Amino acid sequence: MTVAGRQILPGGNAPDAAILTPKDLFAGLDAEFGFDGGPGLPFDPCPYPRPEGFDGTVVPWGRSSYVNPPFGKPGFTAWVRKALAERDRGNTVVLTMPVYGWIARLLEAGAETRVRRDWRWETPSGKTRKPSQPLVVWVLRP
Repeated sequence: MTVAGRQILPGGNAPDAAILTPKDLFAGLDAEFGFDGGPGLPFDPCPYPRPEGFDGTVVPWGRSSYVNPPFGKPGFTAWVRKALAERDRGNTVVLTMPVYGWIARLLEAGAETRVRRDWRWETPSGKTRKPSQPLVVWVLRP
């Protein structure tokens, strides 16, 4: 059975390992974005239980998809790359992912963001080293 909006925790396909998107949240998003398949029956790139060998990051998605990716492999980066590729094909993707509370607070406050991938840490002595992650600059204006 395919159920929209489930996340799979490291426990696998066990019934209590799945986390469902709240029905009212999903219904509101479905009403706004019209997910493929009709109300309550959208295509689910993250089905639960996941069929053997199924990988939602490599199959084509529809013109409007709700994606609540599972925790674990292939990992959130793969889901984001796939969501961006689908957007580039002209499809709408509504992607839900957990974030730290402080990030949500900054976004809710309307913070501007600038992403830097070409930066280096600098020590007081002037030495530099490459960081392991991109840098996000948060701008809060009055």
